[in-house]
Amino acid sequence: MNLIMFAGFLPFGIGSAFMESMMWLSVILYILGGVILTFSLIYGIKNVRCPHCGQMQSLKLWPITTCPYCKKRVDRPF
Repeated sequence: MNLIMFAGFLPFGIGSAFMESMMWLSVILYILGGVILTFSLIYGIKNVRCPHCGQMQSLKLWPITTCPYCKKRVDRPF
């Protein structure tokens, strides 16, 4: 999810580079970046859950090993 989200920032940077010469291209790239960022956030909210209790886990960049709700290990599903 985080990789997709960071890839969503790439069209924003490229669109900013073309802001002066090709305004239509920068607008298209801004929209594409927004769609990618929105998709990654929706994907993270729907799929980053504890395999045991189903509660939403942290969307931070570092991995967690135990669920803060049920205190079971989340790095392996059994």
